[in-house]
Amino acid sequence: MRLITMLLQSIVIFFSHAGDNSGVHLYCPVIVKYRDEKTSGSITLEDLLR
Repeated sequence: MRLITMLLQSIVIFFSHAGDNSGVHLYCPVIVKYRDEKTSGSITLEDLLR
């Protein structure tokens, strides 16, 4: 349960990186930071503007 709560309160970006000529391609989510009051307010404003 704690892991789910942490993920729901996280700001996540999705990162994609093409390797060298081997054809390897890495795609993974990266937790940038955890939400605080300022971040939650910005997200709420962004949702209202959409």
